[in-house]
Amino acid sequence: MTRHSLSAAPRLAAFTALAAIGLLSCATTTEPQGPGKDPGPTEEPMIGAAAAIQLCDMLRADVGNWDQQNTTVAKATFNGVVHNWALRNGAVNISVARHRQVVDAAAAQHCPDVRDQVTNVLDIPDLASGLAGI
Repeated sequence: MTRHSLSAAPRLAAFTALAAIGLLSCATTTEPQGPGKDPGPTEEPMIGAAAAIQLCDMLRADVGNWDQQNTTVAKATFNGVVHNWALRNGAVNISVARHRQVVDAAAAQHCPDVRDQVTNVLDIPDLASGLAGI
């Protein structure tokens, strides 16, 4: 019996993506609305300038690595970065899952150059399209 194994980078990317999906599946809230809170199923989350800049910085730090990976691994890692960012900013993952376009809008407003680099590397029309499973 031959055993196939993935190198460390794809395993880490897969683990990160699965962890993010697991967090999404457990995320529910009845807390009041506000920055960093889930506004409910119909309203987009509020993303402040500091959080948007942090998203830009996190994407900027990894886009060069994604260019060196295959697209599947790069997209999984991108998902992990976005969910990590959401957790760092009030655990708004469930709201980002409902309104993934807010990630694209925040990046377009605060770092259009980084947004363009990410969409080119991942071969996606916008950042929302790269968020798998949500």
